[in-house]
Amino acid sequence: MKNMLLDRELSKPLSTALSAGSQYLHLVFADVTGFTALDDDTRRKMLSILRAMARPQVEACSGHLVNMEGDCVIAAFADVNDALLLAFNIQAHLNVEEQDVHIAIASGEVMVAQNTSLDGLDIDGDTVNFAARLLGMAQSGEVLAAADTAHDPDFDANRFKVQNIQRPLKKALGDKKAGDMIDCAAGP
Repeated sequence: MKNMLLDRELSKPLSTALSAGSQYLHLVFADVTGFTALDDDTRRKMLSILRAMARPQVEACSGHLVNMEGDCVIAAFADVNDALLLAFNIQAHLNVEEQDVHIAIASGEVMVAQNTSLDGLDIDGDTVNFAARLLGMAQSGEVLAAADTAHDPDFDANRFKVQNIQRPLKKALGDKKAGDMIDCAAGP
C-alpha cells in the first residue's frame, strides 16, 4: 500500500487530544462511494485498506480517530488545515485504489464524552449532526466543507482551493428543513 501522506511525518505529535467536555473541533467524515453496491471481495478489500490507513493517516495529520462505522472514517481536529489535509490525503489514497470517496467537514462546538459501549471517547452535538448531513450531500470524489469551515480565520486558501456553493439539505437539521439551501465550500 502506497503511503500518501503529503505533508506530515508519522512521528508528529497529535494536536487534537480529546478530553471530556465541550471543545471547538473540525470533524471529518469520509465515506467510500457506492460501498454497498460493491461485490463482497471488493468490499472486504476496501474495508481492509480503510482499517489499515485510517489511524496512521489521521495521526499523521495531527488528529484523533473517533470512530469507524463500516466504510466511514470519523476524525476530529483542533486545526482546520489538518482536517483538510486528512480529507485530501484520504481522497488521494483511495484514488490510487481506483475508489471514489465523498468527504464532509464541519466545524463547531462538539461534546466529547466517555462512551462505555465503545470503551472510549465519543462525540455528539449539532456539529456532528451537521457533518453527517453534509456527508450525504457530498458528491463522489468531493470534499464538501461547511461554510464556517471554509471561512475559519486559520483556513489556508493558498493551500486548499475550494469553491463557495449552495446545496439543498437532504434531511431536516435543527431549524432547517429538507430542501433548504445550505452554504458550503467544495473541493475536488
